Amino acid sequence: MEIVLNSLGKRYNKQWIFRNLSIELKQGSRYAILGANGSGKSTLLQTIAGYRLPSEGNIAIRISGKTIPSVQIYDHITIASPYLELIEDFTIDELLKFHFRLKQLAPGMTTMAFKEKLQMKQINNKPIRQYSSGMKQRLRLALAFFTASEAVLLDEPCSNLDASGIEWYRNLLNSYSENRMLIICSNHHQNEYSPCDLTIEMGSYKQAKL
Repeated sequence: MEIVLNSLGKRYNKQWIFRNLSIELKQGSRYAILGANGSGKSTLLQTIAGYRLPSEGNIAIRISGKTIPSVQIYDHITIASPYLELIEDFTIDELLKFHFRLKQLAPGMTTMAFKEKLQMKQINNKPIRQYSSGMKQRLRLALAFFTASEAVLLDEPCSNLDASGIEWYRNLLNSYSENRMLIICSNHHQNEYSPCDLTIEMGSYKQAKL
């Protein structure tokens, strides 16, 4: 899988969030999108994921050398972010049953192994609304890594995680990223993205108002 950003730009009203961003992202590599809060990291990630349309430029997506429509990117990516909503009335079993009707488990993964690797025995049959913020973030990350996809997109993945949660995330990063494209947004926290093949500094693509 390749995702090619061609002179990509996004603006709101007269303010450019980023502009003139051209880069080729390839499967098997890890990329970090870095910047302070409000720098446009999340906006760029959502644009790559197809959740937002660019204001200028375009995104080309190629699978095995064949270009696919951007609306089909959903079939090839998984994403985790603190703002990603979970169905909070569901238990973990109900959520997994629903989710994996739409997506496939990663190779070698089962729903039982999924729950074991969460390392959250205290959840039992509680609805997700009763989870702590850190437990919800673990669940979002597990869904991203344990679902079959060529690319995993992560927005500030260590948000709401304690020290043990960060160590758990780092283990996921090392164990479930082989032959996948990883795109990780971070506020310069190396625990979230290092090592990486390329960094994208959002400050380099800022433009003044029109």
